[in-house]
Amino acid sequence: MTQRIHNAGRRILGLTFDGKPILEPVNAGSSITFAAAGGGKTTCVSMVALMTMLADRNRAIFINDAKDGEIAAQIGAMCVKHGRRFGIVDEFGVLGANHPHRLSLNAFGAASAAAADDPDQLPFVLDNITHALIDEPADDAKNLYWRSSPRDLMDFGLRALLERNPRLCFPGALQALIADPRTWQMALEDGSESLAPSLSNPARQILDMQRENPEHYAQHIRAAVSALKIFASGALQDAGRNASLTHTELIRDGWVVCFVNPARFTDRLGPFFALHFLALMNAQLRHGAGRAEYILDEFCNAPLRDALNRVTIQRAFGARSHFIAQSRQDIVRRYGEKETALLEENCTTKQWLSFSVFEEAERASRAMGEALNVSSSLGLSSDRSAWSRNFSTGRDRLLSADELMRLPPDQQLLHVAGVGFIHCRKIRQNQIAPYCHELADNPLEGVRLAPDPKVVIDNGGAP
Repeated sequence: MTQRIHNAGRRILGLTFDGKPILEPVNAGSSITFAAAGGGKTTCVSMVALMTMLADRNRAIFINDAKDGEIAAQIGAMCVKHGRRFGIVDEFGVLGANHPHRLSLNAFGAASAAAADDPDQLPFVLDNITHALIDEPADDAKNLYWRSSPRDLMDFGLRALLERNPRLCFPGALQALIADPRTWQMALEDGSESLAPSLSNPARQILDMQRENPEHYAQHIRAAVSALKIFASGALQDAGRNASLTHTELIRDGWVVCFVNPARFTDRLGPFFALHFLALMNAQLRHGAGRAEYILDEFCNAPLRDALNRVTIQRAFGARSHFIAQSRQDIVRRYGEKETALLEENCTTKQWLSFSVFEEAERASRAMGEALNVSSSLGLSSDRSAWSRNFSTGRDRLLSADELMRLPPDQQLLHVAGVGFIHCRKIRQNQIAPYCHELADNPLEGVRLAPDPKVVIDNGGAP
């Protein structure tokens, strides 16, 4: 039976066992989803989130399309048909060099915007950028010096580019500046003569390091160049040089944008896409910027520590993030236990499409609690030839770890703040009308899934 719902920008989390849609609570916050490969992260979460929020034209949607643009390829024409501004950031031309919706964005757009409109915020923006380029791992404080010093070099390079011309401040330009010893030396000497202390002081400190500790300086400059080497040549060398839009405009005008990532380079390109999402979130955290949803598939492949930390304040600025990972342990390995706990505390919806780690299944089973259980037994008394039946009560897990580890592929486990745990069916992209009839083929998996509508979204007469 098909259920009709009125669209209110609320995600459909799943279906009850009798086929009714489960909607997230009104004013729900960010969410986190766990599933191993093949668990349905794209089909049951990313695509469903997009489809249920598509009719809300005042809400921008940004998607980390980490698997060769499989989402962008399916939704582009559908978004345009329904009156949404749609674009892709596809520097490698995965979907074609002449794709009609291809955009050019400057990954350092947050720095250019801060320098022009809000100079007081510039030090913090630059710090976020340099941490995205050289991530700070958990529990490795003893090597902080070897990461902070290369970041300081990049910080000065960014300031030098902004001082010369903000349009020159893009990743390829920073790499070219630091990698060329002659140009870099000229920038240091010019910067040391600047009247701006924010430029002259770091320039003089770097020049002092050159003279007093040349061995360490050589190591730091090599580390900075290494962190930027993906911008040295190829598709990313001129990425953002002639940006057609800013991150602020994308949010303000309610765009749907997919950041297309070649799957074979996903881990190595993490910093580049992290820079874009940090620029978007920096633009977001201003009153009146607009509302936005961030669908962060495979977010452990990118250094998004700052995005993780901002989950505590996003909602006040009209933003939500939907974090998608292989498992909780995957997040712990990338960001640390404290950051993972912070994320869990601030995500009002938690979704397990499947369990692949025994400890995680046991943790969820224990958290679900126990229920009263009545068991019966049959026995034979020694002094008579009659059978006797006994009943006893006890307590058992609602779902054992073993049951969670072997959840059927069409079932999932939810935890919603204020509601509790929900064992239910998944909902897939081909079960939401009218959009399931308008999706294009999936370039990775072949033809689109055959439409099988379980829910019809009433979009209020929108096309």
